[in-house]
Amino acid sequence: MDQQITKDVRRFAGLLGLDAAQLEAAKAAWAEIEPHMPDLIEAFYAHLFANDLHIIFEGRDLPRLKAAQLGYWSALFAGGFDAAYKTHVVKINVQHYAAGVDLSDYIAAYAWFSERFADIIARCDPPKPFERNDLLMATNKVIYLDMMIAAASLETTFLD
Repeated sequence: MDQQITKDVRRFAGLLGLDAAQLEAAKAAWAEIEPHMPDLIEAFYAHLFANDLHIIFEGRDLPRLKAAQLGYWSALFAGGFDAAYKTHVVKINVQHYAAGVDLSDYIAAYAWFSERFADIIARCDPPKPFERNDLLMATNKVIYLDMMIAAASLETTFLD
């Protein structure tokens, strides 16, 4: 499975046109986004609860989940798409699947965060040599890559 996900990462990054320069732009974007993440994560969970998804959190340690989510986003924008990252994606998918989180929930979460990240980037003063558009495009590509890897690992884990 790990070998297939490694092939998928290379293929997906190529399809997205995600290269080393864009990974650097994603890191610059994260420097702008990261200070907002505690508030964004709180707002995200409030959004989930307002949309009747509280059932998937019953009996779970929400502060630990929120901290883990922040750690995941941080690792994602660090660009370390290595074996540890891939193993972590599969582990998270298994946990989410067991909790009743499906692919449509993933996509909705990515959309929710993407919108807020774009808003932050639109208001930032990007570090040189980057423009806001560089940060936005890189952010979207990293998020799409993660979404593609999550979908592929779900297929590999649960359909094979």
